[in-house]
Amino acid sequence: MAGLVGAGRSEVMESLFGMERFDSGEVLIDGAPVTIDSPSVAIEKGMALLTEDRKKSGLFLVLSVLENMSIVKMPEYIGKSGFVQHVKMAEDCMEQIRRLNIKTPTMDQIINNLSGGNQQKVLIARWLLAQPKILILDEPTRGIDVGAKAEIYHLISELANRGVAVIMVSSELPEILGMSDRVMVMHEGRITGILEKTKPTRKPFCRWHPIEAQRMSNMKLTAAPASEGSSFFANLRHKMPKDTGIFVVMLVIALTFEIAGWYVRDQSFLLNTNRLVLIVLQVAIIGIIAVGVTQVIITTGIDLSSGSVIALAAVVAASLAQTSDSLSPMFPALVNLPAVIPICAGIGVGLLCGLTNGFLVTRTGIPPFIATLGMMVSARGLAQYYTQGNPISFLSDSFTAIGQGAMPVIIFFVIAAVFHIALKHTRYGKYVYAIGGNMTSAKVSGINVNNIW
Repeated sequence: MAGLVGAGRSEVMESLFGMERFDSGEVLIDGAPVTIDSPSVAIEKGMALLTEDRKKSGLFLVLSVLENMSIVKMPEYIGKSGFVQHVKMAEDCMEQIRRLNIKTPTMDQIINNLSGGNQQKVLIARWLLAQPKILILDEPTRGIDVGAKAEIYHLISELANRGVAVIMVSSELPEILGMSDRVMVMHEGRITGILEKTKPTRKPFCRWHPIEAQRMSNMKLTAAPASEGSSFFANLRHKMPKDTGIFVVMLVIALTFEIAGWYVRDQSFLLNTNRLVLIVLQVAIIGIIAVGVTQVIITTGIDLSSGSVIALAAVVAASLAQTSDSLSPMFPALVNLPAVIPICAGIGVGLLCGLTNGFLVTRTGIPPFIATLGMMVSARGLAQYYTQGNPISFLSDSFTAIGQGAMPVIIFFVIAAVFHIALKHTRYGKYVYAIGGNMTSAKVSGINVNNIW
């Protein structure tokens, strides 16, 4: 597909892949008409799309090479237990790394640290894992070096010889002439001509420039020697976890308070039993809330309503946990209930508010800030109206026990462990991180960003 920038080539490719709606025409695969209204359907039909801008709509720059490469095929890596089969996933990705000669220290390397050519090859490997019948390449060699271009040309020729239908969009005339069996020219959104080759060939572009290709293959780049100090700190930075800076800041704050405690009161600030118990209990309660909010933050969202929703859920649960000793119970006929009933009622209120937030954001297009701000005000007003401004007292011992002693800490650790496993070892977690990394790339990869369960 040839034409000037703005001719509508990319829009046609996106329409074929279900990212855009077309006004007229039909799509035929193996001679049969098909309806493709989303990238996920296109992938099911055996199509793949390498987008023009790899950073805007292709890569998840904050994720690893392994995560970028396996995201399209993720449903096939889910075992019967519902967990990701990491070994099989790693084996398949390593095979593609060797096949495409992707230069990366490990599969866990953050893809943003790779060169442009290797990033492009990771994207190609992502689609090769899906074994497409139709491969759409939109400017596949833009922004990469000559050596990587030659490798991609060879790969395209290999795929075409294996029977894969390759549709390539390019702005480079030598590339079009060298790689195409048929050239379709577009201008201002219309096809203005179709050129057939008299002698079809799939020889790569490097055949037209053998001297340049040989020169590039033998070229060795020599970097200026770095100073010993800078090399030491650079190696140390790469070996340390990416979140080390946060822990260093927290350690500095803790040491500051510890020094202040000895200086002001001549005693330890942190190594105090009563204070440690109080800190742990307070952190546990906040931690339970933080686990839920983390799911929103990972997807680059925001939730202003969490505090008000918790208050509403708490008063609803407490109103169903009153005993017969209460002088004015909210529901006289519903006293002395088992603790499980008010607990489930509180969870139900939180779930209903969360689903409402999700519906407003994903189905109506309301920005998360506005949607959750409205929920915050609504939940606060509902809590006030529900209690009429009166305190709820005389709660059952079995209900209040969940907030006493070590129980909040236990609940926090259980919830944190469950969500850690979900984020690390399930499709839900992989998709959450993908959406947070790049929502457009997630859509192109076939992820339903409005419903990731």
